Amino acid sequence: MGNYFYLEITMTYDELIAKALDGMTVNRAAMVWGIPQSNLDRYVKSQSMPSAAAALAISRAAKVPAEEVLEIIARHELKNKKVRGYNARLADVAQSVEQLIRNQ
Repeated sequence: MGNYFYLEITMTYDELIAKALDGMTVNRAAMVWGIPQSNLDRYVKSQSMPSAAAALAISRAAKVPAEEVLEIIARHELKNKKVRGYNARLADVAQSVEQLIRNQ
């Protein structure tokens, strides 16, 4: 269907966020970047992924090209989905085993 390509990325999402923050607190960075503090806090904790506008702010603050930031965020998001999916499958297996034990 689509022609997807990946850049040669050496930076992780956590490294990107640390580089963008450059020692600033989340509260200070949120004010400087014009992002709600609660949103930035969730991005820092990987509880949610940055919006396009937030990704641009992070890109500029980290001095990393926007295309590379998008790639880093996409890879992090995919990795998190795989991990969450794996954990959900483990929970399903555990529930099935528990159910089998109860039915014996």
